[in-house]
Amino acid sequence: MKEKIYSYWRLAWAAVLLGLLFGIAGIAHTAAVISVAVKQGKPYDFRMVSLLATGGILVYPGLINIGVSRWIRQGHPWALAMSAVVTLPVAVYEALLVPAHHSNQMLGVIINAIYLYFLIDAWVSLRQNRSL
Repeated sequence: MKEKIYSYWRLAWAAVLLGLLFGIAGIAHTAAVISVAVKQGKPYDFRMVSLLATGGILVYPGLINIGVSRWIRQGHPWALAMSAVVTLPVAVYEALLVPAHHSNQMLGVIINAIYLYFLIDAWVSLRQNRSL
């Protein structure tokens, strides 16, 4: 039992670190987009909105992961599911950006995939223990 508690504790810290990474990346991306747009006098058009939305796409799951980390630490299955639900679309989005060779998105895909693996493993383990 102590090992399970320690496992959830580590998973909760991973959620916080991933959340901070998402949040910082999203804020930095948004700031960079705004900075370039102001310097170059770019119009507020669909491209600008989509670039700004990318920052929001990163910040939102970051905040959710940080927010549910408390309940992940306690081993609540809904918190594990919520973290997976907000992390999976980011992993898919980053995977779609990999062929563009615009930045190192592959590292993000790998980090998200590893985190999702541990989330799913913890959730399955929790479900099996409850059914016994």
